[in-house]
Amino acid sequence: MAVKRDRSWLVRLIDHPANIGARNALLWGVAWLIVGSMVGWYFRLVPTSLVGYNVSGYVPLIWVVLFNLVIWIVSAVPLFTVAVIRNRKTGVEELFGRVLYAHWPVNLLMVPALFKGQRVAYASFMADPAQAIAGDPLYGWLMAVLCGVVVLWYLYWCYVAFGAACKRSGVVSVLLYLVVMVVVWMLTDVVMAAMSGVVVG
Repeated sequence: MAVKRDRSWLVRLIDHPANIGARNALLWGVAWLIVGSMVGWYFRLVPTSLVGYNVSGYVPLIWVVLFNLVIWIVSAVPLFTVAVIRNRKTGVEELFGRVLYAHWPVNLLMVPALFKGQRVAYASFMADPAQAIAGDPLYGWLMAVLCGVVVLWYLYWCYVAFGAACKRSGVVSVLLYLVVMVVVWMLTDVVMAAMSGVVVG
């Protein structure tokens, strides 16, 4: 019996965006967005893409929060559109809340930049991973592994959130999800580049 309990606990943890209540997912997601924005602002880190950060000069806290809000909205709107196509009863609050909650592992990508003496190497990797790996293979590959783990974690949790919100699963849902995430990735890059230009300008 103990083994079954342990396995069920592990399954709930792995699929947590689907097991947490929709309202709780939204509240915890907002909390993580605020905390992540404050940490990034304090350590001069700004989000540059769906799953990327970089070292910056001083950027007002309100802009860092706005960057994270835009990433959330831009990533959730295409997913919500596809979810509604799959199930017209998909709730706005449920999908947006679960998608926001699923995004919190991305905050782990800020951790390497919090160590003294690593900010230059961190900025170099985020700007050009291939060149950073060539220049410092140990640090570059460690960062590559961390990024790979976090990205896979985020993508899986986001799929779980998507499936839980629209109450659909299977091969069709997986394929639709992968296609829409490619769109989300490209759309986020375009929007964040435009916003960064406004802030710098």
